[in-house]
Amino acid sequence: KLLHAKHIIPPAARTYRLVELEVAAMVSAPRRLMASTVGRMFKKLISEPSRIKTSPGSEEKVTPPPAPSSVASTCCISEDGKALHETDCESEEDMQVSAAPSFWEHAEAHMRWKRGLAGRHSSEMTAEQVRALVAGGTAMPLKYRMELWPRFFAAGAEELLPNAVQGPADDHLSAADIDELLQQVPDDITRLIDLDLPRTLPQLLGSAERRTLRRVLCSFAALQPEIGYCQGLNNVAAVFVVLGFDDAAAVAGMQGLLSRCCPCYHMPGLPGFRSDSVVLEQMLGKLLPAESLRRLKALDVPMEALAAQHFLALGAGSGWPLAATAQLWDLLLLEGKPALMASFAALLQLYLPAETSGEEEMEPVELFQLNARRGLREDPAKLITLTCSLLQRM
Repeated sequence: KLLHAKHIIPPAARTYRLVELEVAAMVSAPRRLMASTVGRMFKKLISEPSRIKTSPGSEEKVTPPPAPSSVASTCCISEDGKALHETDCESEEDMQVSAAPSFWEHAEAHMRWKRGLAGRHSSEMTAEQVRALVAGGTAMPLKYRMELWPRFFAAGAEELLPNAVQGPADDHLSAADIDELLQQVPDDITRLIDLDLPRTLPQLLGSAERRTLRRVLCSFAALQPEIGYCQGLNNVAAVFVVLGFDDAAAVAGMQGLLSRCCPCYHMPGLPGFRSDSVVLEQMLGKLLPAESLRRLKALDVPMEALAAQHFLALGAGSGWPLAATAQLWDLLLLEGKPALMASFAALLQLYLPAETSGEEEMEPVELFQLNARRGLREDPAKLITLTCSLLQRM
């Protein structure tokens, strides 16, 4: 259930290429140790070609199939962004949980970001330099998200959400501040949060992470009394928790992300979302090609119903790979609401089903969502590059 091996990739040079895994983060030491153990098991399986007997006294070598070009190989990446050699992941000590969880990341993304930094610290990069890397479809490595996203949170929180309660003077909540905020949450809001916790990313959140998620959601509800809690916010907050942000940073992230991308979307009656869905429908007529518009019309689904999941949860909790959600958020934190609208237009252009898709048993909207999940598992960069192209036309 934890690891889903898609392809066996033979080792190359001294960097051992593990298996393409359907895992975004290892959030606890036992899971990370399990990943290392599974990796070594596959190494043993493919270090020598398998042999099958074709006739008495004869053997034929069988070479593992190469991965298709659409699936890139992955490497085990260390904290400094370098690809680990096969001997570097052998001990349990290497698998201890650090400040941020381990990721299965593409070595190429680390190399591109390293070239883009040109010896500088990430804090020295301008927004335009970050934008150039993100817009090219290069995923931001986790270590740089931990450094850059808080800057974006602060920029997004300059315009607070309506009726927000002013936080501490240093804009960073302490553990005592969090504890005090927990006491201010109404009981009915707490009950709603507690109902959603068990079904929020159950494959990634353990009991400790769930407690952190509860503290984040309750603190946000206390700071944003006009919103309180709305379904969808649990999935947004869970992304910050899984990525390894602490309570205070996750609360700041929610405030910054929602104020930049979806102000008033989660208030009672969803006023911001309802008004923007009208704007979105008009924009799609100018952004989408004729074939996509024809497919959209054939769906005959109200825009509010079609766009609700994407606009209220920002790609979280939609069955997307966590890495794809994080890559979209790289862009949302840079560009704000226009990127949210452009990303939905890109999803429609890429994944709207044809009228005869061969899967007639599924509802068209479900098929659209299924197509998006499949496409984002294979190549999330395609969504980002098309979104950036549409942004230039808005």
